[in-house]
Amino acid sequence: MYVTAVTPFLVDPGTGKNWLFVKVDTSDGISGWGECYTQADRDQSIVAHVRQLGRYLVERSPLHIKHFTYMAYNDFAGKRGAMDLYSAVSGIEQALWDITGKRCGMPVYNLLGGPCRDKIRVYANGVVQRCQNPRSLRGESQAGSGARVYSPQIRPVPWSLAHPYLTPGRRARSGDGRRCP
Repeated sequence: MYVTAVTPFLVDPGTGKNWLFVKVDTSDGISGWGECYTQADRDQSIVAHVRQLGRYLVERSPLHIKHFTYMAYNDFAGKRGAMDLYSAVSGIEQALWDITGKRCGMPVYNLLGGPCRDKIRVYANGVVQRCQNPRSLRGESQAGSGARVYSPQIRPVPWSLAHPYLTPGRRARSGDGRRCP
C-alpha cells in the first residue's frame, strides 16, 4: 500500500475563519482525513505546505508516520518550522493515522495506547448557524445517540478580578475618552 494523492479542501463556512481538510488516498482504496488549523491570513500558505508535503508522500507508505513527521521537520523545514508548517503536518498526520486505523481495523485511540475516558463533554461553539440553542444541535448532530449537551454558563467577573493590575482609581479609558466599566 502506498499514497496515491494528498488533496487539501479549503472550506468557507460562511463565518469566521476557513476550514482546511486534508484527504490522503492510497493504492488499496483506503482514504484518510485530517484537519489543519488555519488563520484568516494564512490559510493559503497552509494549503501550499500541504501540497508540497503531499508531493513527498506520494508513492510512499502511509504507515510510516514517524518517518514523515521527522522528514517534515528536519528535511523540509530545515528545523525552522512555523505555524503554517505545523498546521499542514498535523492535518496530514491525522489522515495517516486514520488510514492506519482503517488498515488495522481498529480506532486510532487504540493505536495510541487506548482510551483515556469513557465519555467527554463537548460544546457548541457557535459555528453552526442554523442552531438557535444547544438542545437543537443535539438533534442535528447525534440523532438520538444519547449524547448529552453541555451548555457552559458564562458569568460576568468583577472588573477588579478580571484586571487586578488596574486599581479602581486607574481604570482604562475607551478610545473615545469614556471610562471603561
